Amino acid sequence: MSAPSSPTTDSPAKEYSRVAPDDAANRELEAPPADEVRNPLAADGPPPDESYGTPPPVAPTDAKPAEGSKTQAVVALVRCMVGPAVLFLPHGFADAGVGGGLFCVVVANAFFALGISRLIASWRVARDRRPDGAPLGINEVCSSLGGPKLDALARFCVISMQCGVGVTYFIFVAENIATLFPSANLPTAVLIGAMACVEMPLVLFKRIAKLHATNAAGNVLAACCLFSVFGVFVYNATRDGPAPGVVRGVNAPGSTLTFAGMALYAFEGMASIVVPVCDAAAPQHRDALPGIVVGTVAIVAVFFAAFGLAGYLARGPSVEVVATESLATGPYPDAVRGAYVAVVLLTFPLQLFPVTDLIARSAGPGAARRDAVVRVFLVLFLALLAVVFRHRLDHVVSILGAAACAPLALVVGPWAHLAVATTAAGRRVDYFCITVGWVVAAACTANAVATWGDAAS
Repeated sequence: MSAPSSPTTDSPAKEYSRVAPDDAANRELEAPPADEVRNPLAADGPPPDESYGTPPPVAPTDAKPAEGSKTQAVVALVRCMVGPAVLFLPHGFADAGVGGGLFCVVVANAFFALGISRLIASWRVARDRRPDGAPLGINEVCSSLGGPKLDALARFCVISMQCGVGVTYFIFVAENIATLFPSANLPTAVLIGAMACVEMPLVLFKRIAKLHATNAAGNVLAACCLFSVFGVFVYNATRDGPAPGVVRGVNAPGSTLTFAGMALYAFEGMASIVVPVCDAAAPQHRDALPGIVVGTVAIVAVFFAAFGLAGYLARGPSVEVVATESLATGPYPDAVRGAYVAVVLLTFPLQLFPVTDLIARSAGPGAARRDAVVRVFLVLFLALLAVVFRHRLDHVVSILGAAACAPLALVVGPWAHLAVATTAAGRRVDYFCITVGWVVAAACTANAVATWGDAAS
């Protein structure tokens, strides 16, 4: 990517500059004085691109250049965002009411888009500072621009979020299987244990390529099931009208805050995947990435709102936490439930891959047996958490959205962007988004803890 002739002519944004590392004339811009580029929230020490464990520049490699298209970027983002988490939204609308639910989705989408756009801007600067052109992960962007504290926050959020998704997957599968075979009276704990036995061998795979086939099959099933459930809800709502007890305004603040956390959780796939998606895009498409990501998030948010609203209008306050459990009994609804169970079983290893991959890299060479033991223990530990919290699924989802997804989406990107923002207005926006992120995280978490006794599954 060639450098602009001057910082003021960079058309996509004036709050960061991109400098070609081999341009001697702009060498001073590439590594400006510390007081001009230092992130105000970073720890004291050398400039961020010279410390915090950032890999040193190396000679360019012969790696194949990124060739991803705009369409491929959109598809990747949608695949990561639209998953079983959307099935929790109808119950969220029941918590918040029609007005409260729409408000939460719109606000969550707006701040999510702002935070992610800041993360993309930060990624572009961090990538341009690496002459080897090697792909970056979100932790590398954070460590190079925000220091070890931001790197630790990003790692904590990603690990917590992916482990939390694993816990919700255990509960999701157990409850749907119990609904499929009601006469068997299978205890939820037994079903969770059975799923753990299925998943333990699958999490031992160390190469993500080996999971592509199962993930692709899961994505196809998920799309079919999701639109089937949405179609049933729309048909019932239009045929019978809104269910009795539907609140058109805003429910009590406590229940509305519960849904705010759930709304943030519904976007859980985006924040951790946006950096790899940007790295995979061809250079000629990278100027359009902010618009692509924000537009994709907005379109998915509209679908999320429509799905949650349709489920709430069709089933009313009695809609279950997992929307598939609110479907009528019969061959077709049972087929949808069974397909969703298959989706989760197939995609569970991929959801945990960021965590298991970190375990593998931390174990180091020659520690294959220890690595395998830790991976198996992780699955068993998440299964145990699922057994403990199986009757608190809505609050578990809300806490995950508040404690992990909110900081990852609303804090991490603006925090990193503080190191590259060149205007006072840009830094004020960053500080505002960071403040909102922490306030939302604290308020939703405190509310979930305070109303823990009202949780449902």
